[in-house]
Amino acid sequence: MDSSASSLLELKNSWKDFVEDCKIGYCESIYEFDYDLKIREELQEFILSDNFFGLNYKDEIVKEINMIDSEFVEILNFTDSNDSNLPFWRRKKVLKYAGQYYATDVLNIFGIKILTVE
Repeated sequence: MDSSASSLLELKNSWKDFVEDCKIGYCESIYEFDYDLKIREELQEFILSDNFFGLNYKDEIVKEINMIDSEFVEILNFTDSNDSNLPFWRRKKVLKYAGQYYATDVLNIFGIKILTVE
């Protein structure tokens, strides 16, 4: 496996891990959430780069990423309809539910109460 493929798989796995963390109740701060979400932007940059076009299995990887994306979007509440033309990771959003730390940040910063999970 070449370094491009390895990098892409690492990014995809990091994205999947992040989404899994969110699905069970993200327990970090909203600032950490925003930082972790940058993984998806990096994935997109890689997909659009020349590095990605030579990979034989790119369609399969993009399909996997799209499935992960769909799972993630299901647990989001978008907070601004004016940004609906942007990719979901760039839109203003909050998780529908999360751990106490994230939920408290969302309440204090946005005035939005979300379900808290343990």
